[in-house]
Amino acid sequence: MEHVSARPWAQFGLPIVAAIVAGLVVFGGWWSTSGQPPGGAADQEFMVADGFEEAADEPAATVEAALTIFITGEVANQNMYTLPASARVGDAVEAAGGLTTQADLEQINLAQRLGDEQHIHIPAYGAATSAAPSSLATLDLNSASLADLTKLEGIGETLAERIVAFRDEQGPFTSLDQLGEIAGIKASLLEKLAAQVRVGQ
Repeated sequence: MEHVSARPWAQFGLPIVAAIVAGLVVFGGWWSTSGQPPGGAADQEFMVADGFEEAADEPAATVEAALTIFITGEVANQNMYTLPASARVGDAVEAAGGLTTQADLEQINLAQRLGDEQHIHIPAYGAATSAAPSSLATLDLNSASLADLTKLEGIGETLAERIVAFRDEQGPFTSLDQLGEIAGIKASLLEKLAAQVRVGQ
């Protein structure tokens, strides 16, 4: 009778165990040098890219437009000031250091919105309103109607229609100088209009 070994693993088991041990050693060495499991780098790259896309979707911070005004009369510091586009006459007065004790509040509207390049004059008590180059009662070119424009000195119905047409085609006025681009409004008339109109929002 042939003799059959009772331990067949003794012939094949040791090489298999050795191969497993060698594999664990190689994997352990790779882990210690990379510091992350397979696919970790790709996952991190995906997370970074995904985060970048989310950041790109965030709306950029809006910067409020500014306007420049000139204020004179009964204020502490007569000068030019740059204010937010939403500023009102009261903000201009505050920027100029406040009113003097001679300022006549009955002749000004602190709540009125400002326009770029506007000249504000704060009158004193007893001063006639017409004696000061005040812009507080000027007409806003961007909200004036055709009928309003025809009331301006030097502007008849024809020029008023051209002003409205220019505003409709080009958009709101951003400067009084744009009136000079309208046919029929020469430098002399533009100078007169500068004291009668302003550019609002």
